[in-house]
Amino acid sequence: MDGHPYWMKQRFENSGVANSLIYASQITKARHAHQLTAATLYNLLHKAYNSYVEDVSDERTLLLKDDLSQQQVSLYPQFKFWYLVLECKI
Repeated sequence: MDGHPYWMKQRFENSGVANSLIYASQITKARHAHQLTAATLYNLLHKAYNSYVEDVSDERTLLLKDDLSQQQVSLYPQFKFWYLVLECKI
């Protein structure tokens, strides 16, 4: 980084920006990990909904998957977190 202004040298050396630019494979790995997480969360959500459908005795009280998800979001903060992660899928 010789010949560059001090502020530029500091920015790249101290923040790790240069390394992240050099190693684009890390971005690919992170994207792949997020896609895998999103697929797993979707499968778990689908299995949970199917289990819910089997347990409901009165079909008139059956909630749609989105309605049930919104109900769970309002009741459980952890469900809300993972539901938001799923909504941000790549």
